[in-house]
Amino acid sequence: MRTCISQANITRQILFPALLLLLIVIRSSAGDSLFQSTRSFGQLGPTSFLTVGRDNSLYGTSASDSANGAGTVFRIATNGTLTVIHSFTGGEDGATPINGVVQAADGYLYGTTTGELGSGAGTVFRLSPSGTLTTLYSFSGLEDGTEPVGLMQARDGNLYGMTLRNGNGYGTIFRITTNGTLTTLYSFGGQFDGGYPHDTLLETSDGALLGTIGFGGTAGGWGAVFRITLNGRFSLLYSFNGTNDGQTPWAGLIQASDGNFYGTTLYGGTGTNNSGTIYRVTPDGIFTRLHSFTGGVGGRNPFSRLVQAPNGSFYGTTYNGGSRDYGTVFRLATNGSFVVLHYFTYADGAGPFGGLTLASDGNLYGTTAFGGSAGNGTAYRITPNGGFALLRSFPAGYTGVKPTGALAAANDGRLYGVTSQGGASNLGTIFGIGTGGSFTSVHSFSTRTNDGQSPNSLVAASDGNLYGTTESGGAYDAGTVFRVTPDGVFTLLHSFTAGSDGAHPWSGLVQARDGRLYGTTGDAGANGSGTAFRVTLNGDLTVFYSFAANIGGGPRARLIQASDGAFYGTSIGGGTSGGGAVYRLTTNGVLTVLRSFAQGTNGYYLTAPLLQASDGHLYGMTDFGGAAGLGTIFRLTRNGAFTLLYSFSGFDGDRPAGGLVQASDGYLYGTTSGNLFMGRYGNVFRIATNGQFTVLFSFTGGDDGGEPSGLVQADDGNLYGTTYLGGVRSYGTVFRILIAPATFRPPLFSEGNCLFGFQTVVRRRYTVEQRPDLSTANWSIYTTVNGNGSLFQFVVPTDYYPEQYFRVSVR
Repeated sequence: MRTCISQANITRQILFPALLLLLIVIRSSAGDSLFQSTRSFGQLGPTSFLTVGRDNSLYGTSASDSANGAGTVFRIATNGTLTVIHSFTGGEDGATPINGVVQAADGYLYGTTTGELGSGAGTVFRLSPSGTLTTLYSFSGLEDGTEPVGLMQARDGNLYGMTLRNGNGYGTIFRITTNGTLTTLYSFGGQFDGGYPHDTLLETSDGALLGTIGFGGTAGGWGAVFRITLNGRFSLLYSFNGTNDGQTPWAGLIQASDGNFYGTTLYGGTGTNNSGTIYRVTPDGIFTRLHSFTGGVGGRNPFSRLVQAPNGSFYGTTYNGGSRDYGTVFRLATNGSFVVLHYFTYADGAGPFGGLTLASDGNLYGTTAFGGSAGNGTAYRITPNGGFALLRSFPAGYTGVKPTGALAAANDGRLYGVTSQGGASNLGTIFGIGTGGSFTSVHSFSTRTNDGQSPNSLVAASDGNLYGTTESGGAYDAGTVFRVTPDGVFTLLHSFTAGSDGAHPWSGLVQARDGRLYGTTGDAGANGSGTAFRVTLNGDLTVFYSFAANIGGGPRARLIQASDGAFYGTSIGGGTSGGGAVYRLTTNGVLTVLRSFAQGTNGYYLTAPLLQASDGHLYGMTDFGGAAGLGTIFRLTRNGAFTLLYSFSGFDGDRPAGGLVQASDGYLYGTTSGNLFMGRYGNVFRIATNGQFTVLFSFTGGDDGGEPSGLVQADDGNLYGTTYLGGVRSYGTVFRILIAPATFRPPLFSEGNCLFGFQTVVRRRYTVEQRPDLSTANWSIYTTVNGNGSLFQFVVPTDYYPEQYFRVSVR
């Protein structure tokens, strides 16, 4: 007889003849391990260097302009003919290939992506020139690294690259064979060796590899040039001191005809310009600054590496500066003479991030990330003497940026959200994302009149479709209500007229128990202060209340329907003291103010929606006020009894945003848009209904994002949200907060074996340990696995293990 006794949510004992197994999941309590960034939003245009292929065409990558918003590999001829070789799906083939490709000796193109379906940590891929793609390696986000940067092929035939981060957080240097066997040569430690490498390695004439790190080194942590042998011996060649020599050497190096190495720094230099430098370093580490960028028309912030032309001069680009601050192309002669050859005007491009490539015709070719006829970047040619020609403006496509509002968890298991900007006409987009990171472009708002502009958050309705509003656009430029299917079929349901039906719906919709959608507008209506409306799924709209200024007109937050069937909402002003109000609104248009707010310790100015928790009470937040004037969290009964639960002090966040969500563990979770003492980029927090408060994560404004706006709990039990800022290109992110405990599936018995399984979470390392009895404290490792979001199963042979105890630790 086989018996399975469940002891707890994370503990399971299995007893049957001759076999005893105890499985326990132990979770890491480290705060930073709770957070995972699953998607960075970015512009369409190419941001990588170009590679000259054997066919004399130029090959490059774009970050996000495929049909799925996941990027492309393209080929462009010297006459401007553009061919997309591969459009990434965001699935197992990867997403966001921002670092270009290299053509290896076997004729294939090799490159990296920074995200993909499994761990979301990136891939190495092989691509035939005709477009057949093979994923060679998927990073786990642990010891092997995450977010790989560019590849190069060394003389030994292997490919070498680096990752931006790893389990230690500082990145790695790796070797990968052309059939996908990866070896980590070095893990950065964040001390003198620094970390966060960004560009491609260089193989020197003596067979070693040289690279740069943007921080670290022995001279104050301003970055360094390092050397590593092919067997992993690491040393620093030069450390920047952050003064006249420059700081943050973002770009990689070149070895010039004189045998020395040349590069650029992103910042630093002479004077107060802090605009970057060009430098030379000898194989022995002797450093010479060759040029300090002046900013303005002299250019600033060179992100890309240099190229040396046959005339001996060095050529490069600055991302910023120039006559209109759209960047420059420059030349530095061997005698130190510096000249700007071209100022970008936006019409011919803007933001030349990827630098220059010397082609066989003797000319230099490059790309810009922005600008051109569609605003999505350009390809250009420039002669060594400065003759400039625009080859191609990249076409419009998906390029959503600046995600806003909370995500909507749909019944297909995916999350859906909106970006307030970007898309084919820069009017905003709708996207879908899976809990494993797979990304889909659902809709790009194309015209103000037919689609609307600046969508708000979505609601997943009972018919399986998504519904939302836009703040502006439509027939009267007063906003719209729309429906979109998960596969992208878009229908405009209503255009607000700026008359009695209202104007500018600043918040999303809620589906009520009667099946209809309810929402508010911020302007117009009978009293000029907005309306409350309901709309059928077919688009028939009825106004059932017009707000007046004295009761908090112009609502910013979406309504909620409570258990009593009435709707509850908040206002930024109005009430008896002008500081905002919480109100109840019945479906037949009867409004009752439950609580009026005034400037003071209880808080005021309410832009976040309310939450009805499992205890039946309403929970909400104020933007301002409280003990430090930085916002509050409160509880309110449906009869209006008020309790102040928490006042933000600054370090724990300020100006809470997006509303609260109650997770399945009973806690309330939320976000703040700022953080007074940590860069003002916001927090994720947890609060119990008794007011016990914990900061779970503080955003830095870097690749993790900044200014989050609300959370949602997905089917995997974890919390997901978006940030308005930050990410790889500073246009926002989607992130996950891990709160779900690991659980074991019931065991299966087959042919004398016991099969166990547990659901994994991406970028987590699971270690299964065993011991034969409880008389010893020693555990031995049975197996390890890197989580990829799928079910992991392992087999225990019962004839080999008559009695055994197992535990699983997660980190």
